[in-house]
Amino acid sequence: MMRACSHRFPRMLFPGIMKSLVFGVVLVLVLMFSLLGSRELFAAGPTYVSGGYITTDTTWPLSGSPYIVQGSIIVDSGVTLTIEPGVEVRFVQATSLYVQGTLIAEGTATAPIIFTNAVTDVAQPGVWYGVRFTAGARGRLAHCAIDSAGYGGWAALSIAQASTSSGAADVEVRNCRIHDNQDEGVDLLGARQLLLEDVEIDNNGGIAVVQDASDEAVYRRLRIHDNGQDVVKVDGGYIRGNVVWDGTSSGTGVPFMATGNLTVDAGAVLTVTAGSEVRFVQATSLNVQGTLIAEGTATAPITFTNAVTDVAQPGVWYGVRFTAGARGRLAHCAIDSAGYGGWAALSIAQANDQLGAADVEVRNCRIHDNQDEGVDLLGARQLLLEDVEIDNNGGIAVVQDA
Repeated sequence: MMRACSHRFPRMLFPGIMKSLVFGVVLVLVLMFSLLGSRELFAAGPTYVSGGYITTDTTWPLSGSPYIVQGSIIVDSGVTLTIEPGVEVRFVQATSLYVQGTLIAEGTATAPIIFTNAVTDVAQPGVWYGVRFTAGARGRLAHCAIDSAGYGGWAALSIAQASTSSGAADVEVRNCRIHDNQDEGVDLLGARQLLLEDVEIDNNGGIAVVQDASDEAVYRRLRIHDNGQDVVKVDGGYIRGNVVWDGTSSGTGVPFMATGNLTVDAGAVLTVTAGSEVRFVQATSLNVQGTLIAEGTATAPITFTNAVTDVAQPGVWYGVRFTAGARGRLAHCAIDSAGYGGWAALSIAQANDQLGAADVEVRNCRIHDNQDEGVDLLGARQLLLEDVEIDNNGGIAVVQDA
């Protein structure tokens, strides 16, 4: 009788094969993670958003990214839209994100939030409108990028004017980049409560930032370059509240350009930080009824000059005038190109019974290349000029009453 043949494998063969298989699976997973990234591996997106009102608190998680916006979105008043770090929001042609409630879009340095177009894989200016905060809205944006906006002449980011019923929009933008948009980068539209801090605004077709004089905006360490105009454009009017103009980055000033007469209102404070530059178009002025703080340093002076040329040109703008009761501290400042209409470059006004004398100190400044007088005290009673150079002006250096 023949015995059935029994094929026996070595005892250690199966464990060896299993170890090899496990190692192979692990290796494949590691390669998949390195090539695709965890976002692509686990994301359930794309998520298509049809547009319309968001009426309940909503979160767009990373797992649903990218979000393809197919119609304009309105975050309703009293409602919060939260976007998680790493999310990408893509807008089709002629769509927008309106915020009447609250938008929280706080990315991180390694997982930024992207607002872009849904047409191409690269920035394409003018595809969608942009992000607009209406009166009374709130927002916190950090480590975000906005590109491809500007359809219809919109700014990529708009912060709307306060209304009597809604109050001012309250928006903070930190560590963000606004780039490659069709028109303006940021338009404040009369906003009263806004912080732009460590924001890069570049390669936009229009002006980098546009604001009204009344906007209570705070700028810190803006980086502005390669736009249609690399300036913060300030329309004329009254400056109210406490306003800080800081256009500095690594010691390089980002100009503020006044396109109308500016008045620092009584009780208001305008602070211009070291290294900043304020430029004035033809026949404009800076009138101070409240307080002007412009304290530069020897290595980062503050410049008040013209917006017409890159060099001093006497008689372009009126000058800086402190009215009765105003206060000021100027240090390491330069004033040039003033004297339009026969004004002195720097005027300190006479006291009156109601307001008292202007209280102004000017140290380590230069007043030069102006059309007429350098300094006119106009009856001022409290003034200090210390280590001030007054040169190359068309009129008398200093004029004062007895």
